[in-house]
Amino acid sequence: MIAETGGAPSAGSAKGDYHAQVIEAKRQIVARALEANGNDYNAAARALGLHPSNLYRLVRQFRNSDSQE
Repeated sequence: MIAETGGAPSAGSAKGDYHAQVIEAKRQIVARALEANGNDYNAAARALGLHPSNLYRLVRQFRNSDSQE
C-alpha cells in the first residue's frame, strides 16, 4: 500500500489524469530541488541524481507545456 500524501490523487481520479499528475509531481520535485539549492542547476541535478543537461531539459519541457496551456 502506498502512503497517502497531501497531494496524492484520489482512487476515483479519471484515467486521463494520471499523466498530468505525474508531470505535476515531477515539476514539484524539480522546483523543490532548485529552491533547496539556491537555483543552482548543478547542485539541484546532483541532489536529484540527474545530469545537469537532463535537469535543464526537464525545466524547458515544463516551461513549454505551461506556455501551450
